Amino acid sequence: MNLSFKDTKFIIEALKQLINTYNQRLEEIEDNEEFDDEVSELSNDTLFLESLCTQLENNLNRNKTYSLSASSNHFYHKQETNSLDILLNLVLQLSINERLLLVEAISESIRNNRGLKAS
Repeated sequence: MNLSFKDTKFIIEALKQLINTYNQRLEEIEDNEEFDDEVSELSNDTLFLESLCTQLENNLNRNKTYSLSASSNHFYHKQETNSLDILLNLVLQLSINERLLLVEAISESIRNNRGLKAS
């Protein structure tokens, strides 16, 4: 499964909400020795979630998608025999934002190629 831009943004927001919930709980119990184990667990989990959130945001800023499957060929069908069908299927797996980036990259490539031929 590939995570789109929107999927990733949703996950980041959910992580931030969970971090806020953990921080609120930490504020409630951090001065009470009775909850030392919970404070330790919540502190560790919060650090992990913050690191995960930062990594997702950094990757999102680089316009990456995340492959969660063992094989990226999971959406190929046996009846597909030509590369146009395969390419179309690949493009359909992209989010709208990713498709727009692809269109921009292709347009830029065409513009650059025209400049090379004119020289």
